[in-house]
Amino acid sequence: MFRLQFHYQVRLGEFRQFYDLFEQLDKVVIRKGLHRSTLWGGTVGNLNNAVTFTEYETISDFWNDANAFQADSDCMNLWRQMGRHVEGIPRSELWESAVRIA
Repeated sequence: MFRLQFHYQVRLGEFRQFYDLFEQLDKVVIRKGLHRSTLWGGTVGNLNNAVTFTEYETISDFWNDANAFQADSDCMNLWRQMGRHVEGIPRSELWESAVRIA
């Protein structure tokens, strides 16, 4: 199992716009048959922190989705619009389920 995280610092006063664009992107992702993400917001800590999580069964699923998403103008246009409401550059992390090491 693999989990992709994208970390965002949404500008104060712009979370609604960011959220609305995320919802639009979610509809496009569903229509295109890509893996859906969930959007989470921080309860305490820095204001307007947001993280998206997307889960994949295999690393191949991740790469297939990433390549399809980046090649799709509808997805990329909405993702770029989301970025207009973010401070700095979003940070991504890809986590793999832990395995027992001998």
